[in-house]
Amino acid sequence: TNSFDRPNKEIDARAEHLMPQLAGGFYFEWSPTTNFYVDVTRDEMQYRSGETFDGVNLDEALDNRTYRYSGGLVTSVTPLTTISVSGNYEETEFRYEPLRNTTSRGGQVGFTFGPEAVMRGSLTMGYRDFRPVDPTVEPYQGFIANGNISIPVRDFGTLALTVFRDTQYSFDEAEAYYVDTTGQLTYTQHPYLPWTMVVV
Repeated sequence: TNSFDRPNKEIDARAEHLMPQLAGGFYFEWSPTTNFYVDVTRDEMQYRSGETFDGVNLDEALDNRTYRYSGGLVTSVTPLTTISVSGNYEETEFRYEPLRNTTSRGGQVGFTFGPEAVMRGSLTMGYRDFRPVDPTVEPYQGFIANGNISIPVRDFGTLALTVFRDTQYSFDEAEAYYVDTTGQLTYTQHPYLPWTMVVV
């Protein structure tokens, strides 16, 4: 995928980059409501030569390839609620800076709620053991999350919660990576009422 979007919140520039991906796996149906799966993916980050931010060549700092191996189960506990449990292992190799290579392992539990449920959207929480190969860079071992949940407030509006916490690679080689933590609570008034209000 060719993109001009900001790659993360740290880089305040729309640097052109490619994100090619290869993926494969299989699913095994254990029961009408439960499936097991194994996935293998290869993700790449490729910046166009000459793209810079704060004086740093982004391709030299951030071009990388990640191999991800994951497996788990997905089960429907109700017609509107699905729970997943998974484990994963990752290896990231930097094209120009092999000392920035990392490995990561962890586990997650996820909840997905259908559009007809009282609570809608999805939420994933888990643990990541993130280890750079550079012995001078401190590893990260801790909580991660990613979710977008909305709840109708009677017939008046919608309350929405967006959360994210995970490791992100920094363009600054001295920093190597950082833990991105974001949370937002939004209330949106329905447009068919005589007035509209959005609170963030």
